[in-house]
Amino acid sequence: MEYRFKDSLFLYVVEGNDDENKLRQLGVKHIVKTNGKFIRKEVISFLKLAQEKRDLILLLDPDGPGREITKKLTSCLENYIVVKAVKSETISKNKKKVGIGNMRIDNLKNLLDVFLIKDNEIDEKPSLSKEDFISLNLSLFENRKLKEMIREKYSILYSSSKMIYQSLLILKITKEEISSLIKGDKNDWKRESSFHFR
Repeated sequence: MEYRFKDSLFLYVVEGNDDENKLRQLGVKHIVKTNGKFIRKEVISFLKLAQEKRDLILLLDPDGPGREITKKLTSCLENYIVVKAVKSETISKNKKKVGIGNMRIDNLKNLLDVFLIKDNEIDEKPSLSKEDFISLNLSLFENRKLKEMIREKYSILYSSSKMIYQSLLILKITKEEISSLIKGDKNDWKRESSFHFR
């Protein structure tokens, strides 16, 4: 049976900043970093949520730690494609490091070509506009409680407004979903308050 891709941009999973920067040069929009082999449980939780909306491309270094990360992720995820780079193409100029970030851009493009072509064919509208994000007060520095609630609900690792917004786009979260979450939290607060004052 042939696998049918979701009608969404792919989510690329890489190890670190150099890998992310290389993918950005190719125009990739959605990237999650494992930040090495000791993957935080929040990263896995986030990827489990994301795989409901997007196909995951696991693009990890062809070395021992990269294989460990791949094994860990494939044991707990379902919607993924493992893309394996040729090790000789990932070795740094000084021959001391192995990593996707060391690849020549044309080699990386060839490796990912089928996925990049599909991404270019998708006309994905953002699930949440920047204006909606701002209107929900999620861009305000002072709104830490609301940001923390959103981060906890969706296993978002980062606390900056920009990263929260990017994570919500990856998960295809809408303004309505966030509004409902906020209203639910306010109702919980009212119930707690009324309980304390009786």
